[in-house]
Amino acid sequence: MSKKEMEQNFEDLNHNKVRVVKAVPDRTLVIFLIVVILLLIGGLVTAIIVLQNQKTVVYVNNGTVSGNMCKTANCYSTSAEVLGSINTSVNPCENFYQYACGGWFAKNEIPDDRSTYNTFTVVSVKNEKVMRKFLTANYTTQSGEGEQKAIKYFQSCFNDMYTETNSRMDLKNMIKGLGGWSAVPSIMPVNLTTWNYNTVLANMVAMYDNSPLFNTWIGSDLKNSKLTVIT
Repeated sequence: MSKKEMEQNFEDLNHNKVRVVKAVPDRTLVIFLIVVILLLIGGLVTAIIVLQNQKTVVYVNNGTVSGNMCKTANCYSTSAEVLGSINTSVNPCENFYQYACGGWFAKNEIPDDRSTYNTFTVVSVKNEKVMRKFLTANYTTQSGEGEQKAIKYFQSCFNDMYTETNSRMDLKNMIKGLGGWSAVPSIMPVNLTTWNYNTVLANMVAMYDNSPLFNTWIGSDLKNSKLTVIT
C-alpha cells in the first residue's frame, strides 16, 4: 500500500469517528424531545378528562342555566333578591352603581322614622322579626335548654303581675339599701344624722355599677408602664 493510500484510509477513519461522536448527542436530543412530547400529550389528555368530568354553569341568553346549580330555597330567594336589585335598563359600563342598585332604590323608600335606609337595615329588621317570632313562642316546644331560658327571660318582661309586685319591691329595697329617698318618704325617709355620702357613693358604684359623679379606672402609669394607677 502506498503512502498516499494510507493517508487516505487514515482520514476516512477519523471522519467515521467524528460522525459516530456527533451521532451520540443527536440521538440523545431526539430521545429527550420524544419524552417531552409524550409528557405534554399525557398532560393534555389528563386535563381534558378532568375538565369533562367537572360540571360548569353555563348561562344562556334566555336566562336558563345548565350544569352544577344550587336549587335550594335559600339560593332561589337570594338570587331573586339580587336580580330584583339590578336595573337592567342602565348600561353598566356607563353607570355601574345604578345598574347594580337601581332596582333596589325603586322598590325601597326611606321610611319616615329613619334618616337612612339600606340593605343592612332591611336585614336587621328581618332578623328582629325572626327573633320576636322565636321569643314569643311557647318555650316548651324548644328542645334546647338555652332556647327555653331565652324565651322565659324575654317573656318575663311582659309579666305585668311580676312587674307590679316583685319589681316594685326590688326598687324599694334598693332605695332602702342606699339610705332612703326624701322625695318618697313613704318608702324610707333619709336620716341625715346617719346618712353617709361616701358609703352611699361606694355602694352605688360597687353594687349597681353606677357612677353618678365621676368614674374610676385602673390602668398603667403613662410615665412608668410597670406601675398601675387609679384615675
